[in-house]
Amino acid sequence: MKCPGPSCKEVCEFLSDFVDGQMSAVRRLAFEAHLKACPPCAEYMHQFALTIKLSKKCCCPGKPTLPIPDDLIKAVCAAMAADQPACDVSQARCDTTAPLSKQQN
Repeated sequence: MKCPGPSCKEVCEFLSDFVDGQMSAVRRLAFEAHLKACPPCAEYMHQFALTIKLSKKCCCPGKPTLPIPDDLIKAVCAAMAADQPACDVSQARCDTTAPLSKQQN
C-alpha cells in the first residue's frame, strides 16, 4: 500500500518532532495525511506518544510536596565545602627556575 506524504521510515525517524510539535505546518499536514492512511504508523505513533506520557508520569511526578528548609540547604553546602581539601601552596615542590629537562628527572 502506498501512503501519501512521507514514507513509513520517515514517519518513524521524525516521530518525536511530530509529537513535540517541532515541525513546520506543511510537514505536519503531510505527516497527518500519512497517519490517516497508514494504520500501522498511526498505531506506532499512538504507542510512542503513550510511552512518553507514561514515562513522564512515572519518572517526573512533580515537585516535592514539602519545601526544603534553607538551613538544611546551608548545612549541606557547608559540609560539602568542609569536605574539600584545602590547597596548601607552601607544600608545593616545583622548581620553576630549573630547565624542563632537569624537572623531568
